[in-house]
Amino acid sequence: MASVTLAIFGALVGAVLGSTMSALAYRIPAGMNIAVARSECPSCHVQIAAYDNIPIISYILLKGRCRSCHVQIAASYIVLEGSMALLYAVLVPLYRWGITEVGIYLAVFIAVTGAIVDLKVRKIPNVLTYFGMLAEALLVVGRSIESHSLAPILPALIALIIFGGSLFVIGILTKGMGLGDAKLVGVIALALSSFGLYFIFYVILGSFALGSLVGVALMVTGRASRKSAIPFGPFITLSFLIALLVAKL
Repeated sequence: MASVTLAIFGALVGAVLGSTMSALAYRIPAGMNIAVARSECPSCHVQIAAYDNIPIISYILLKGRCRSCHVQIAASYIVLEGSMALLYAVLVPLYRWGITEVGIYLAVFIAVTGAIVDLKVRKIPNVLTYFGMLAEALLVVGRSIESHSLAPILPALIALIIFGGSLFVIGILTKGMGLGDAKLVGVIALALSSFGLYFIFYVILGSFALGSLVGVALMVTGRASRKSAIPFGPFITLSFLIALLVAKL
């Protein structure tokens, strides 16, 4: 019964986060204010009322159209909200609740949002990764206070330096990887620092493996060449999500 309750709670949280992701993925590339701007229809720019902004439910009740101008709203909104509801409905019963787990859920939010923006504009915005690293660092400090020990801090620093730092240097030297990718890895490294360095290594290794497979497939099908720029954020995110699920099997 507890697992069912956690799954329902996770689904509600996931749906809300999915709605927030949609808003950020629209506002950040457009250069809009993400802190105070009210949600609006992309077509008529009328502000969306709170009762029309309920994740999943409002889209269904309005039949996927704006109440004001009746223009069709992209199905990507409800797909993302539904996908995040399902994802968190699975993750929350598996990992349950605590400071470490909040860090994981936050990193998932940052990673998925970053991946979506990366697919759109080939860049993971600093506003996401810097916020993510700051929040994850504060959660690490929170774990230290909770355990009355400095033990959680050292692994977090080591993980950040080894994985985020090394990829940052590689990105600067080779220009083959975006610095946003390295910062996203930094967020994930901080969130997973309590899992051990080997676990984070598997996430990074998995992202390179996924990127290589997709890159080869695109070249074989003629959709890309060796010089094509392929966003790497989605592969980091997918590997991260797979690792979280596999770890609990």
